Amino acid sequence: MMWNGTLLFGALGYMIGGPTTGLLAAGMGRTIDREVEGYARAFRRQRSEAWRSHWDKVLFGAEFLLAGHLAFKGRMTPGEADACFDALARRRAVMGSDQIRARALFEEGQREDFPLTPFINQLRREVHRRQDLVENLFVTLIYFYSFERAPSPTLRSTLADIAARFALDTEDFALLERSAVEYRRQTSTVRSASLDLATAYATLGIQASATEAEVRRAYRTQMSRHHPDKLMHTHPSEAELARAARQADRIRKSFDAIKRSRGW
Repeated sequence: MMWNGTLLFGALGYMIGGPTTGLLAAGMGRTIDREVEGYARAFRRQRSEAWRSHWDKVLFGAEFLLAGHLAFKGRMTPGEADACFDALARRRAVMGSDQIRARALFEEGQREDFPLTPFINQLRREVHRRQDLVENLFVTLIYFYSFERAPSPTLRSTLADIAARFALDTEDFALLERSAVEYRRQTSTVRSASLDLATAYATLGIQASATEAEVRRAYRTQMSRHHPDKLMHTHPSEAELARAARQADRIRKSFDAIKRSRGW
């Protein structure tokens, strides 16, 4: 931890104006120390593989948590939220255990008591004014909420408010929004079969190179985990049963898509 600025400014302030001025100057010096230390840390980290891996994990969590919060604030229907989640998962190429983690994060963000402000403050400390990282995050979130429909005013204003906390002004946010929407338009005008198949394999948690036996085993495993009937002994709520039914339907449709593509 750096203290050079704190000591230097404190000493100068004391010499010029006495103890009170010295304390005020020391506080100013401490702020400068923190800024310099943060920039140095960010500079060192961005050059290391460990830091890039760390940020990828931070970004992964932030994307799905904030996407869930946007789905909640925008009052998306369960079907709309699922479709947007799938689009985000495809963009992230999420598969297997990562998809389970992504879904859990997404649902955590939809909680009414999700601690948005503490989470944003922590995320800001992580990125320490790396605007390229911030912009990547917001392009992804804009892509998420504009996938199925024009965003509601509440949903858009929620994300704009979050962007402002990261020092993205109105003009910067509008530019990112135009870029993200244009990207979505170019890539989603017609959903190609390859994208649909990629989603199908990701839903079953397998690679496209999986054998027929591996595909069928993955289907049985996923249905065993997510079929609503498997939850009855836990006395699930109606919302939990509905969520399980939607997931089971996705698994079934994914298996059917793979079978058609392979001519089974």
